[in-house]
Amino acid sequence: MAAVLDAVQELDHVGASPAGYWGMSMGCAPRPFIAAEPRIRAAVLGLRGGDLAEAAATDHRPVEFLCSGT
Repeated sequence: MAAVLDAVQELDHVGASPAGYWGMSMGCAPRPFIAAEPRIRAAVLGLRGGDLAEAAATDHRPVEFLCSGT
C-alpha cells in the first residue's frame, strides 16, 4: 500500500499533499497501515464487523465509520 501511495504522490496533479483513505468491507483490512502512515490524514471505513471503534481509539486523525443496520 505504501508503494501505491508513493506512486500516486508522484503524479503532477497530486504531489506530496496529504491523502485520505476510503475502505468498505475488506477495504477496512489495512487498518494498521492506515494508522501508521502519517501521509493519510483522514479515513472513512465501514460495513465490516469487529473492532473498528476500538482500533480507531488509538488514532487521533478524523475517522468516520459507516455501519449497517444489522
